[in-house]
Amino acid sequence: MNLWQHIAGTDLLALIDYCQTVDEQIAGRKLARLKETAQRFREMPKAYYIGVATYFASAITLFYALLLSTLCLAIIQDGGRAFIAGVTVFVLLAIALSGVTKARALSLRLFLSIWSLLCLYHLLMAGWLLFLPFSWLSLGLWTASGLLLWLARQIMNGPELTKLMQWRVSVKIAQFRRLALTQPKHK
Repeated sequence: MNLWQHIAGTDLLALIDYCQTVDEQIAGRKLARLKETAQRFREMPKAYYIGVATYFASAITLFYALLLSTLCLAIIQDGGRAFIAGVTVFVLLAIALSGVTKARALSLRLFLSIWSLLCLYHLLMAGWLLFLPFSWLSLGLWTASGLLLWLARQIMNGPELTKLMQWRVSVKIAQFRRLALTQPKHK
C-alpha cells in the first residue's frame, strides 16, 4: 500500500476506479459488460445524518464539512486572499456536488483534491499559528477544521457514499442501455 492510498483511503480510490471503468464502458458502448456491472448492485442507499433520511445525505454532509473547514481556516488567516480562496473552494465544491448526482468520477476526484489541498493548508496554518500571539479562538478554529477534515475523510471512505455512487452508476447504466437498445442500428 503506497502513501497516497493510506492517506486518502482505499475505498474512495476503488470507488473512483469503478466509476471510471463504467464511464469507459459507456464510451466504448460495451452493453454486455455494462449489464453485468449493473446487476451487481441493486440496493438503494439510505443515510441518516441529524435525523434526516435522504439519498444524498453523505454527499451533502461531505460538502458542508469541507466548506466549514475552509471557513474556519479563512477566519484564522483573516485576509482578502482567504476570502478569494473560500469562494473558489465553494464553487469547486458546488461543481463536485452536482457531479455526484450524475455519478461522475470527476466529482469524486474533485472532492479528493479539495480535501488534499485543505489538509495541506491545515498543516501550513499550524506553522503559521506558531508565529502569531496565542489565541484560544485561533486554536479552537484550527482544531475544528482538523475535526471537520477527519469527518470528511470518514465520509469519503464510508459505505454510504459508496452505496450512493454505485446506485447512481447503476441508474446511469440503465438509462444508457435503454437508450442504446431502443435506437435503430445504423448500417
